[in-house]
Formats: sequence, structure tokens, C-alpha cells
Amino acid sequence: MKTTTNNRIVKDVYLDLVRTFPLRPIRTKAELDAAMQALEPLVVRDDLDASEEDYVEVLTGLIERYETPQKPLPRASAIDVLKHYMSTRNMTTADLGRVLGHSSLASAILVGKRQISKSHAKLLAEHFDVGVGLFVD
Repeated sequence: MKTTTNNRIVKDVYLDLVRTFPLRPIRTKAELDAAMQALEPLVVRDDLDASEEDYVEVLTGLIERYETPQKPLPRASAIDVLKHYMSTRNMTTADLGRVLGHSSLASAILVGKRQISKSHAKLLAEHFDVGVGLFVD
């Protein structure tokens, strides 16, 4: 018997594989071991049909995703965030100075000689319509 999904005919062998080992994100070592056991008898065969190849491809991707450590992105500094928002709005140092009330202050902040104070963070958040926390290190 065959089942139709999205205008594709899926042989019951694929559905049997999914029933045996459902294709879900792998979150633990035990789940990884079970996935490897489900994959092993398939990868040694050279006569897989298209549905079995699809299953192997997806399961292999899930295993690779689990085995590849996901490193958190480093948090951008407040000055980097400011520079990003300035570039998206084509702002100059002089434009920033007008927001903060003084052009030399804007220059000092952009080159890292001054930190963004809480009052400056509030002005920037208001100007860019974002949260204050983006401009606080």
C-alpha cells in the first residue's frame, strides 16, 4: 500500500521507518545512540529506495546537528550596536552629536574614549526606537 502526501507517493517502508524511529531533534546522548542504531542497518545497504534515502538523509542531518556544538553568538558591545544603528540610518558623527547634545561627545563615544552613560542610552533608545539595554554594556 502507498500513501500520498503533497502530491508525492510515499511507500509504507518510509512510514515504517518513521514509526520505528521518529524523525525528531536529538537532544541527549541516549537519543543519539538510538538514532545511530536506526541508521546503521540502512547505511550499509546499497539498494535503498528513494523513500529510504530520504529517511537516511534527514536522520543523518539530525545526527550532525546534535554532534556539531552550537556556540552562542558573542554579545555585541553597546558601541558596536550604536555603530550598526547609525550605519542603517546613514548617520554621521555630527548626526549622533545632535542626538546626544554634543558632537565631541559623539566622537569620544565612537572611538571608545567615553562609555555610553545611562542618560545617553535613553536618548539613543528613544532615537532608534529600541530598548535601552542595547546601549548598556
